[in-house]
Amino acid sequence: MLAKFQSAAAIADQISHGYLYHTIEEDGETVGYFALAPALETDDEMQLSKIYVRAEYQGRGLGRFALESAEAICEKLSVRELWLTVNRHNIATIDFYLHTGFTIEEELVQDIGGGFVMDDYRMVKAIREP
Repeated sequence: MLAKFQSAAAIADQISHGYLYHTIEEDGETVGYFALAPALETDDEMQLSKIYVRAEYQGRGLGRFALESAEAICEKLSVRELWLTVNRHNIATIDFYLHTGFTIEEELVQDIGGGFVMDDYRMVKAIREP
């Protein structure tokens, strides 16, 4: 699954399709990244495709910083809604998103190939009024 979504080739392909990747830095060192994916049907929404922070840097507010940065980018682009998917069993991450203003919109079960199934919630957050 990592090779499909997180390899250098996969990231390059995503960028060529409009994904916006941003690094997360602390004390001049790159310690993570986040990515925003454009909506396929409308410019009114954007997907927070991923937030990644190296394990030894977690718990320092860098995930919140990444989320706030993603929201600021959405505001500049006049995006109405930011959405994401999160595994339904990842309680700590779901709580984080709920505390930052996201709501659970729906449950998703998707076959992503290679014997993998995503068992997720789709969560949304309003960035601006319609």
